[in-house]
Amino acid sequence: MRQTLARYAHWLHTRWPAGVVEKLPEVRPDGTTSMPGVRVVGDLTGIPLLKFALDTGARAVQAIAAEPDFATGRRQDLLDVAIIGGGVAGMAAALEARRAGLDFRVFEGTQTFS
Repeated sequence: MRQTLARYAHWLHTRWPAGVVEKLPEVRPDGTTSMPGVRVVGDLTGIPLLKFALDTGARAVQAIAAEPDFATGRRQDLLDVAIIGGGVAGMAAALEARRAGLDFRVFEGTQTFS
């Protein structure tokens, strides 16, 4: 059993585009990071639950749109939201961005919901 889990963990971490396990960024409980405008949601928070991913993806877009500088800083030549990853959280963020009328794009390395 232990060997099976080790093989699964190895497969899980080396199937990413980088081919190695990467350090996760430091994330606050609300998903914000030390980089302004960057939020981490879904599985990257360490909680791989679909309901949690849906909620955090949608809430991240709501929080970004509610930031005081967001409305005044919008530009026609830039996306309002760039969504990295087309998993459950990313697609929830995309749906919320569409609902809010934001200009967005989903960037996925392989296929959505993979």
